[in-house]
Amino acid sequence: MADNISVSSMDEDEGSSRLTPMEAWAVLSVKAPKVRLTVDFYKNVFSAIVTSRFTFRHRGENHLLLCVVLLFGTMKIAISDEIDGGDGSKHGGIRLMFDQDLKEVVAKVELAGAVSEGDFREDYMMSGKHMGKIRDPFGIEWSIVANLTAPAAGELGHVK
Repeated sequence: MADNISVSSMDEDEGSSRLTPMEAWAVLSVKAPKVRLTVDFYKNVFSAIVTSRFTFRHRGENHLLLCVVLLFGTMKIAISDEIDGGDGSKHGGIRLMFDQDLKEVVAKVELAGAVSEGDFREDYMMSGKHMGKIRDPFGIEWSIVANLTAPAAGELGHVK
């Protein structure tokens, strides 16, 4: 897949065709109830700073899960209760948050060579936002979190 990639110069100005995320987080999942212990460890060892904390419900879960966002220098890492995907997979990875429409963001990323993975769905961490997963040409999976404009009649696209 990566053999057919055409990469333009990083100095080349492409103007408004570039996407600019509002934030980017790495998400680390730990077995509940170890989020607080993990956060204390990172604060004490790496001088991480808590920037926010919140609870959320994952699809089908009856209990609240905890997420704490830490600042490590200039990088934010979200430490979250582990979510079991039901198929043995665990959730985590890189999340990019945009204030644009999810369909527009994913369309631009696909145009650049990424592949959309599955349907869009309501984001389990960010209330009122939706998420789509993409796999870049190098095989890395990203979660794109953004607003989702209601589809026009008969236009369902990726929306779930």
